[in-house]
Amino acid sequence: MRYIYYFFTGLVFLSCNNEPTGGIGDDSNPNVNASVYNDVTDLMDNLKSETQTFDVNDQTTPTSITGEGGTIVNFDANAFTDSDGVLVTSGIVIHLDEYLSLSQMMKNNIQTLSNGQLLVTGGSFNLAATDANNAPLNVNPWSVNAQLPIQTDISGFENGMSLFVGEINTTDGIEQVNWTQATNNNEFWLSDGFMNFYGIDLGLSNCDVLYDMAGEEGTQFSVYIEDSIIPSNYMIWMFINDFPSVIAITSPTDDGLGVKTYDGSIPVGLNATLLAIGVDDDNYLRFGTLEIDVQEEDEFTIDVEYGTTENLTTLINQLE
Repeated sequence: MRYIYYFFTGLVFLSCNNEPTGGIGDDSNPNVNASVYNDVTDLMDNLKSETQTFDVNDQTTPTSITGEGGTIVNFDANAFTDSDGVLVTSGIVIHLDEYLSLSQMMKNNIQTLSNGQLLVTGGSFNLAATDANNAPLNVNPWSVNAQLPIQTDISGFENGMSLFVGEINTTDGIEQVNWTQATNNNEFWLSDGFMNFYGIDLGLSNCDVLYDMAGEEGTQFSVYIEDSIIPSNYMIWMFINDFPSVIAITSPTDDGLGVKTYDGSIPVGLNATLLAIGVDDDNYLRFGTLEIDVQEEDEFTIDVEYGTTENLTTLINQLE
């Protein structure tokens, strides 16, 4: 059964400015009030948040940084080494990205999926360090600890939360993250709204737990864009309403005209909001949403409308 939902919101037409807000710029159709992008990769790059940076000039004393969202990262003295394992004594720059809400995760391609299995997420962050010449650095084992503020609702899942580490893969120009449970000798505990990590490495870290379908047999579903014959022009995201999780749906359907979830990965009765974002053949931004209740191997179709980047960002921020 295919369900069609026509997403038509006043957000799309709130702006009186017909100039594109991102991408290549195009005045060929002044009647279309939409931002312009080269492709969906260009669109996703535009949605990403800016990395926070912190200068550290003294390596002989412990260092602590605090992100704009409240993430605290502590480094021991003499924690940083170069690619050859040599202690770095000159000034360094620490780079921090915080993904504490589902909207931040989606806009930065930080999905909550582990080898095809759904994750319940408490948030994540990405940590890197470079020297004065912008060369990437490493950290010594057990020299970094962090406190991640939990800003999603993990009620009922608190006792199962643990440390996962992420790996970024790029497919067709789109970055996606796969999370795996940490296997190193790390320590982690939840206390007073913060997930505490001790002994972490640089890179992606999060506070997550695998969603347990309690022995139930899972299902899957497919998603299509109304009137679109080029599914690669769009990305489909699923914001799960039953627990905090956001997933990019990227596997092609058998007919090549849509995308589908992994077989058996979706619990029957799952409630979620689908978000389709992309560009049409004239490079105009289009997007739409659809509320779903998955009961079987359903097929869903999303209608998309023209809009600006500002309108899209407002919509994404509401899908918490």
